[in-house]
Formats: sequence, structure tokens, C-alpha cells
Amino acid sequence: MDTVVIEDGKAQTFEVTSPTADKTKQLRKETKNRAEGGAFIRNRETREIVPVSGISEIVRIP
Repeated sequence: MDTVVIEDGKAQTFEVTSPTADKTKQLRKETKNRAEGGAFIRNRETREIVPVSGISEIVRIP
């Protein structure tokens, strides 16, 4: 994940990449980590643990 947006007590992660980059392996690894309990992130401002919703959204920028 490259960027995280925390809103309403939940975190959404984003993977920013090029239009042609293959992110299959990375998303597979992220899915495995989440299944093993890695579904939280720490809010840098409040230091609270925030649940992450879903897997990272891929944002492709030319």
C-alpha cells in the first residue's frame, strides 16, 4: 500500500502505480497478510489502531 485515507474510523488503502505494472503478486501478499490478522493501521495523528476495509484499491497514473 502506498497511501491510506482514514475516514469515519476506517482506513482505505491505495496502491499507486503505472498503467502497465502487474500488481497481482503484491495484492496476493496483501490478501494473505490480512487473512493472518494484519487488517489494522495506526493513525499517525491520534496513534489509534484503525481497521482497514478491504484490499488496496489500485490507482493507475500515467
